[in-house]
Amino acid sequence: MGVSKEDIKYVKSATVTDTSANGGRKSYNTIPNRTKYNLFPRVTRAERLDGITRYRKQFIWNKNTSLETAGSVMAYLLFPSPADDMFYIAAGTQSDA
Repeated sequence: MGVSKEDIKYVKSATVTDTSANGGRKSYNTIPNRTKYNLFPRVTRAERLDGITRYRKQFIWNKNTSLETAGSVMAYLLFPSPADDMFYIAAGTQSDA
């Protein structure tokens, strides 16, 4: 049948903190689409002025129940942050922090 758009889910990492321990293996906590603060927490004015840096790790998970492989998948940032924040996409592993 093939992999559909509904089969592709974004999930958080098992450890979500503002420390160097952030990351690790994937969790089962899906990241809701079109929801404020779905991956990054709200940034206060004081944090913006101080230039806070936060790291978050997410996984793109093919949850196809027939175990079919998704081919030619493209992951990209469609819209920049309205606050001129910087986001990067990079390959990772289950053990990266």
